[in-house]
Amino acid sequence: LIQKQTKGKTKQWHVKEVLVADDGLGMSKEILQVALRFGGGSRHGSVAGLGKFGMGLPNSSASQCNRFEVYTWQKKGEVYYNYFDFEEIYNEGTGYLPLVEKVDSLPQRAGDTLKLSQSHGTLVHWINCDGVNPKRASTIIKHMMVPLGRTFRYYLKDGIKIKIRVFDDNGHTLSEKKELKTEVQPVDPLFLMDD
Repeated sequence: LIQKQTKGKTKQWHVKEVLVADDGLGMSKEILQVALRFGGGSRHGSVAGLGKFGMGLPNSSASQCNRFEVYTWQKKGEVYYNYFDFEEIYNEGTGYLPLVEKVDSLPQRAGDTLKLSQSHGTLVHWINCDGVNPKRASTIIKHMMVPLGRTFRYYLKDGIKIKIRVFDDNGHTLSEKKELKTEVQPVDPLFLMDD
């Protein structure tokens, strides 16, 4: 979570950007081309796991910001990029997403905040978040812990880690708020897990 100080009399730190990264398998160019579409994806009809309907990435991202970008790679040096921009779609009136591009590197924000696998992964960057509510990072973290812990409980129990970090953006540099660094724990609402 990247927060900036608001303008006006009562200056507060509000989250304005969100970066979500993983070291999973990444997506091919063809899958990325459909992944940003509502109902897109490659797991339709799957009976297990997450991502069966193609709504998670575009719906969650579009509800929080007008523009989001996705970078994905399956091998070192081969990063694919696409974005969804409501204003651009509205202004151009086409209703079409841009074509996937191959890019040389990840955005500077990723290098400033994340330690990413060079061989495979995906990065989602929400820009100018205007739909994030609450706006303070500490409150957002409190609201995220139980839903993330519940949704990913089996993955977390199997050793996957979800870490939340917060950075202040003063307009020149980013500084980490180490006291807000958090790791999501599994939440088993029906007490069905062995432990």
